[in-house]
Amino acid sequence: MTAVAEWLAARSPASPERLAARMRRALDDTAAGGEPFDTLAIAAFRCLEQALHARTRDDAALDLLAADGLLTYAWEAAAEAGSATLRRFAAAYPPERFATVLPEGK
Repeated sequence: MTAVAEWLAARSPASPERLAARMRRALDDTAAGGEPFDTLAIAAFRCLEQALHARTRDDAALDLLAADGLLTYAWEAAAEAGSATLRRFAAAYPPERFATVLPEGK
């Protein structure tokens, strides 16, 4: 288990198991090595991308919930690192960055 996955598992209250499993899978598919908040945010963006291509509404909903949870935890991790880190994180992930997930012309 990566340090980020361990950090995530230590959050309280724990996420429902199906959601926690989806978030762990997203983290497993994301290369670790940077700051925990960056790893969490990148995993969140991958979940958003997967939601766009989900086969069922249930799968899309789970991907969206995982993205929301991972991004919320990314903000939490950045805040725990201090106000300067939180400001850098906010600058790196502005709302406009979410538009990059959408296909061209959407």
